Amino acid sequence: MNILQNLKTIVKDKIPVGLLLQSPVRLVQKNGNIGLNNPINDKNIHRPQLALAGFVELFTHYRVQVFGNTE
Repeated sequence: MNILQNLKTIVKDKIPVGLLLQSPVRLVQKNGNIGLNNPINDKNIHRPQLALAGFVELFTHYRVQVFGNTE
């Protein structure tokens, strides 16, 4: 069964971090319960591979940071 089969689209200007964690994407929270009410108002994500290597000039701190297998 495809986990995205019954996915509902949320269209809002912003959502709280806690709502994103309830998605079927199976995200793992790494900071305890800190910031769950913080608003997410940028629909783009940021994969910080270059920032982790020291290139921080273009780091987009206002986006959701996604750490995958590469990071």
